[in-house]
Amino acid sequence: AAQNAAAGLHFTSASAKKAFMADLAAKNLPLQGDSLLGFDDFVKTYRENDPGAFAADTKTATNTTGTTQTQPTAPVKLTFDKLEETVRQNNVTIKANNNTVLSAEKTDVSDQYIESYFQLSEQISSYQKQIKELQKTLKELGTDEANAGLRKTLESQISILQRNLAAAEASYRNLDDDEDDAEEDQEKTVDHTRRQMQNAADEICLSAENTYISLRGMKYTLNQTNRSIQQLDRNIATVQKQVKLGMTGVNTLKSLQAQRESAVASKASLTTQVEALTNTLAIQCGYTTGTQIETSDLPVVTAEKVTSIDYDKDLAEALKNSYAIYSKEYAMQTASDDYENNKTNTLYAYQAAKIDRDAQKESTTASFRKLYTDLQEKQTALAAA
Repeated sequence: AAQNAAAGLHFTSASAKKAFMADLAAKNLPLQGDSLLGFDDFVKTYRENDPGAFAADTKTATNTTGTTQTQPTAPVKLTFDKLEETVRQNNVTIKANNNTVLSAEKTDVSDQYIESYFQLSEQISSYQKQIKELQKTLKELGTDEANAGLRKTLESQISILQRNLAAAEASYRNLDDDEDDAEEDQEKTVDHTRRQMQNAADEICLSAENTYISLRGMKYTLNQTNRSIQQLDRNIATVQKQVKLGMTGVNTLKSLQAQRESAVASKASLTTQVEALTNTLAIQCGYTTGTQIETSDLPVVTAEKVTSIDYDKDLAEALKNSYAIYSKEYAMQTASDDYENNKTNTLYAYQAAKIDRDAQKESTTASFRKLYTDLQEKQTALAAA
């Protein structure tokens, strides 16, 4: 009943809610049906004495992180420089993942302990009240020998109640420790979920950038094919006249016509691929399939930009932000926690996870070094071309 009565109240923190429930239990309000008599007056007085315990009542905020796709009414103009920003703002999967993180952040693990706190508080209050009443009765009996048997009985009852009270208070303290552990675990879960979702968003953005680059390359090839067809048409027209005049053989004309047929087939295939890539890019940007996408030229990477790259600095940043390394470190920390919490009695899992983490660092470093070397070699080849 107390839990239901307090369900409509909003507190500034879990500790504020816990303190409120403990005070409510100590009040011992009478129960009538499913309602606590005097609850509203209790809340009013509590607000006056501790206004900081209650959060301001607010209307439910409008959901601004909807997971529906946008259907533009005009062609969408995209630039490579703004592509990542567009994807992070509009991509349906990223928005759904953001909602997952928000939901995890809002989860209050203390709620599952509130009822236990309330029940233990009621038990403690009841034991204290009974002990007080029995001690009062015992005092009133005085030292008369005629009441010796009754006094012994009361003393025995008080002793039992005191043991029960000590056990209840110990349970209350243990519950507090359990809640602290649960809150710590929840923080780790939220942080891990956030990192997972951030990594998923990074991969989606990288995929969108690859799609954009592929689309630009495919459009360039398609334009080249169109120009080739146009040139073949001009050559075929010229050769047809030459054949009529007997200046060249018919096989030359047939060869050109075959080349044209091959180019037309290639154009059809390229057109299909461009449409598919355009739809993929539209979805990655949070738009519906069929959306017209207009892409601009890729940004130019100058030699100055390449030579300004700081290998050591960038490698350190890559190792710091690598999700692969983070996931190995998370497994290592989990194994360590399991050992400390006596979930396992050996350090083998931790040692194996540590070796796995170190191997991942080496792998990431090697991959970064290769990428850096490839970039330098391609820049050199480009400059020499």
